[in-house]
Formats: sequence, structure tokens, C-alpha cells
Amino acid sequence: MDYPLYVENRKRGTLRLTAMGNDTCFEVLCPALTGLHRVYAQGERGRLLLGVLEGGHLRRRFSETLTAPIGRVLCGRTEESAAPAEGAWTDAPDETHPQFPPLPPETLFCRRGGRYYLAIPYAEGEPFPLEELFCFARVCTVDGRLRAVFAFDRQGNPCLGRRR
Repeated sequence: MDYPLYVENRKRGTLRLTAMGNDTCFEVLCPALTGLHRVYAQGERGRLLLGVLEGGHLRRRFSETLTAPIGRVLCGRTEESAAPAEGAWTDAPDETHPQFPPLPPETLFCRRGGRYYLAIPYAEGEPFPLEELFCFARVCTVDGRLRAVFAFDRQGNPCLGRRR
């Protein structure tokens, strides 16, 4: 059975439960999530730590003795294991880009040296993301996916060129 996986109270992935005799197999799928995150199965009476999600996938098997105390599973939840280092790509917080139209949930964000960057999924033949700013974009692979990367200063103005 599939349940929603919440990252900061937003549905971002799937928690799949499969019965295996008296055990339960928990599989977490959230390919767009970067960094290290602790994952919990949230039940009616508590939660069960499943482990650390890395690379968007986690699979664990637990006995009935360990799963029974949380009751019926309602959903999966994550907690960031560590604050991202400057320059690390993370999910884009909503308040970072209020002047833009809604961005896809797979949009990534990072801060480097007083600038912030948005990496928006891009595919040839599809509409270019933030088309009005296309001349500021650099198309490259970020986190294993082709993306249009935009740089902004602290005031939210687009920047040209690279800064490392």
C-alpha cells in the first residue's frame, strides 16, 4: 500500500508498505530530494525511524514487534539530518522566489558567496523555464538532471556570469 511522504509538510514522495510474512517492508521513493534526511513512518500512536534517505531511495524491513507500537501507518515524514553547507543544492524554499510564477517541485536552490541559484528542470523541446530570463540562464547538469541554472544577487536581481 502506498502513502504520501511529506518533506516540510509538502507531499514530495511515496512511502510504500509491503507485508512479508510477519514483517513489513518499508520503501521510500523521493528522487527529487537531495541531501541526507531521516525518514519516519508516522502512525496513529507514534512514529518509527526507518533510516536515512540518500539518493532518493530507502528500503528497510521491520518485525511486527517494532511496527505494532505506532499503530496504523498514516504517512511518511522526513527531517533534515544536517543543515546544508553553503553551495549545497537543496529543495527551493517557496519564499526564495516570490516574484516568479510557480516553479516545479524539482527546482533546486543553493547559496554561494552572497548569491543564490535556482536550478530548474529543463528538457529540449519543452518550454524554457523562466523564459523572460533565458539570457541569464546556464544550461548544465545538476544532481544528475539537465537544468537551467539562474543566479540572483541578494536583492533578487538576475546576475550574468559565474561566481564560484
